[in-house]
Amino acid sequence: MEGEVPIAEVINGLALGLQDWGSNVLRDLEKRLKKAKKELEGCRRMVTSQQTVTKEAVLRFKVDRLEEQIDIFWKQGAHVNWLMKGHGNTAFFQPLWESGDLSSAPGTRQSLKITQQRVCRV
Repeated sequence: MEGEVPIAEVINGLALGLQDWGSNVLRDLEKRLKKAKKELEGCRRMVTSQQTVTKEAVLRFKVDRLEEQIDIFWKQGAHVNWLMKGHGNTAFFQPLWESGDLSSAPGTRQSLKITQQRVCRV
């Protein structure tokens, strides 16, 4: 039919758009962080008064918040990569989970003991 676009092309276009959006968001966050740090440094060099102390507290909060947003951005990207590409240990833990040996969450004492016992047997 005329005028129809294959789904693969649409998905590729969306993926490229999202990559572009993500890099723009990160660049914007980094620019805002750099500006806030510069303002904070300038505020610290000013004569101490109640107004400068208040302004410094606000700027410190702003810097902390921007750094947290950048960390979240990278954590989300890492999580997406992990979901898409998997993890190197998945092949090791999946049979344990399916057999019911890892009845509790991975990383707990019980699951670590079971895992250690299985590794020692091998």
